[in-house]
Amino acid sequence: MKKNIVAAFALVFALASCNSQLDDINTNPNATEHPLPAYLLTGTLKQGADLYWGADNNFNSSLLFVQQWAKIQYTEPDRYDVSNTSFTTLWNTGYATLITDLNTILNFTDQEAHSNYKGVALALRSWVFQLLTDAYGDIPYSEAGQKTTPKYDAQRDVYLGLLNDLKT
Repeated sequence: MKKNIVAAFALVFALASCNSQLDDINTNPNATEHPLPAYLLTGTLKQGADLYWGADNNFNSSLLFVQQWAKIQYTEPDRYDVSNTSFTTLWNTGYATLITDLNTILNFTDQEAHSNYKGVALALRSWVFQLLTDAYGDIPYSEAGQKTTPKYDAQRDVYLGLLNDLKT
């Protein structure tokens, strides 16, 4: 008898807790629903410059290895004792931020983004893909930003695709 009362109470409580306002609760009021291409492009330019000329891509993973630079604190890279994060910053930032934002600009209609924005975005995207394929070899290129698990394209195909993009 007690179990039936508890089950009935749980059922009534569960039914009373359901409402149609969950979508409103899970909406981020600070998120941009329609980003402007100018802001996406300037943010991507800044993040791309930080990535290329920043510490993770150049300093920690290359200049320290060839002993052109040295550290006086946290000297592990000087001794070739590196962590996985030394080499994943280019990959993570390249795909998660740069390629995603640049693909967003390229997918805008002509009314949403001027062709000049699309041209700069296409050239910048080619540069990012070139950095990625130079560092990692075969990379997701043709399906990048379109699928959760895109196929990897051969490095030769990536370079040929980049040349075609730059011709455009």
